[in-house]
Amino acid sequence: MEAEEILFTKEQLKDAKKFEGIRDLLEGLLEEDGRYTIPEAEGMVENFMRGTVI
Repeated sequence: MEAEEILFTKEQLKDAKKFEGIRDLLEGLLEEDGRYTIPEAEGMVENFMRGTVI
């Protein structure tokens, strides 16, 4: 049985202590009505920092 992944809104991720230093970056990367897992959000930030566009 697979564990269900928890999805977070853009606002929840921006408010998370984990993303404290990159809130402005999340504002630009994440969709207003999107839902993301922590690994998805981290991956988007990592791809942006590397200059990789999806």
